[in-house]
Amino acid sequence: MAVQPTWNYLCENELQYGILSTYDYHWFLYKPKNAPSELYISEALSLESKCPVVLMAYAYMAWKAVNDCHSRYPSIILTQPAKNRQVLDELLKEIKAYNDLADIQGKYIPKLRANALEALREIHKHGILHDDIRAENILVSNQDDVYIIDFGMSNRADIKKKRKWYQDEMTQLSCLLDQYTRCSGP
Repeated sequence: MAVQPTWNYLCENELQYGILSTYDYHWFLYKPKNAPSELYISEALSLESKCPVVLMAYAYMAWKAVNDCHSRYPSIILTQPAKNRQVLDELLKEIKAYNDLADIQGKYIPKLRANALEALREIHKHGILHDDIRAENILVSNQDDVYIIDFGMSNRADIKKKRKWYQDEMTQLSCLLDQYTRCSGP
């Protein structure tokens, strides 16, 4: 769950409330002012929920965003999409893209992530540290094979003697992939 970025946003903007959403669920977050290191997270609620309490919470947060225009913190600038055709077109295009991609988000992307980690494991089995893990050095073929390229910075090291180096490189790749597949929590 993407709690850490939401926590950071709440802290940086001194906000008490937040909403975290996925394709299927949402959670309400509450950070008490008198307990700055605590964060309360609601149970997972269906995105289709018509519960009056849920709708009221959304309404309050929308009202707060619109009416708290004197706050020194970032606020939401609302426009009526019907009056701004470009905004409406962009919103509709984004919604369509999310709907079209919903299936791969949960199946295809985790498979590619696992394949990338397995590719690095295979490289490590040959006693090679890549030493240049970054997005530009990861390729995906049309057959969904993952390749790690550019070994110009690579080093050979005994995997038994330098286990931590290999583990650190796996962690580095995992963190890189997390940026594209999910956010890590606190």
